[in-house]
Amino acid sequence: RAKTVNENLKMSAALLSRFDLVFILLDKPDEVLDKRVSDHIMALHTGNGEHLLPAKKLSRVLGSCGDIAFGVSGSLISRLRLDLEKDKDFVPLPGPLLRKYIAYARTFVFPRMSRPAADILQKFYLRLRDHNTSADGTPITARQLESLVRLAEARARLELRDEITVEDAM
Repeated sequence: RAKTVNENLKMSAALLSRFDLVFILLDKPDEVLDKRVSDHIMALHTGNGEHLLPAKKLSRVLGSCGDIAFGVSGSLISRLRLDLEKDKDFVPLPGPLLRKYIAYARTFVFPRMSRPAADILQKFYLRLRDHNTSADGTPITARQLESLVRLAEARARLELRDEITVEDAM
């Protein structure tokens, strides 16, 4: 068992001791490699694996990500708060109906990624990677792209759609 603990790791020795082997992987941003990884992940979710570009053609298709916004104005709590005048007719769903709705969506709705939505998520991820780390100092990895895909998929599933749209990606 490998039990060497690096002082820079944020995992406790007790947690690390549960693993037989511990490898430290350095994930340095690389524009071409990041593009290839994000192409692969998006191809998995769009069903276009056979359309992946060879590595040498990638340099010609790398584009600007300037059209993707990093934030959404207003806090989540302020966006979810009801406006007494605008939302006066709002009636929440009864709990049992909401549970049935969620069960239905989980069982029968499996949206596929549209190409425009995939492009938006990929460009946003590549822009994040270009900045190296998140606001809290956490490195940006392909896991964040997978998270973005899951969130967009969840939004499409919420609306019982079979395709993930640009609006879901945004």
